[in-house]
Amino acid sequence: MAEILTSSNDRKYMNHLLIPQLLAVRERSKFTDKIMLDCRQYLQQRVNDQPQPPVNWCRPMPSTTSYSKQWGILKTFLESPDQQVFDYKKIQNERNEMVNAISNAVIDLKTETIKKGSPHTLRITKTQQAYNRRVGCWNPLIII
Repeated sequence: MAEILTSSNDRKYMNHLLIPQLLAVRERSKFTDKIMLDCRQYLQQRVNDQPQPPVNWCRPMPSTTSYSKQWGILKTFLESPDQQVFDYKKIQNERNEMVNAISNAVIDLKTETIKKGSPHTLRITKTQQAYNRRVGCWNPLIII
């Protein structure tokens, strides 16, 4: 029974249901001790599995078949371990296509338009959003 109760790796279940119920138990038993041990092991496993930041600025190409022209333009930039910013100085239609390609993919890039000069420049910046999300999900001190 203890294995069934602790088999879920869902943090909400563990943090909001199982552990509060265990802490409310006044008399300990082999059963509650087993569940508590499993909960401790679960927490230790989560603590040990801390996400690591990217080692450089390389970013993988998104797995998409759309916007192949735009991804072809960004390929060298994404593969670069040092380059964090790419300025794309093109007419508005081409900038819009690039923004659409980026916003329709799961990738760590943000965009902003620099309105100095003509044509304007679309500044594309690599971010660490995926890493930050993993850290937020991993953090054993944050109860979600």
